[in-house]
Amino acid sequence: MTSAAEDGLAAGGLWLLIANPIVMAVLVVGFLIFAVWFLRKMGKVFSRIFRFFFRSPEAVV
Repeated sequence: MTSAAEDGLAAGGLWLLIANPIVMAVLVVGFLIFAVWFLRKMGKVFSRIFRFFFRSPEAVV
């Protein structure tokens, strides 16, 4: 089931690239901007988690 959905998305993306490359370029740039934003947010979350678990014993009062 998932493989069929992935195949459909790949075929749709290829069709969109051929039929309307400007729209596809805008979608790709939008996705890249979102990915950078999301990865930065996740980096902050993981940084807080690691700081909480690996803090020095002197810091716990």
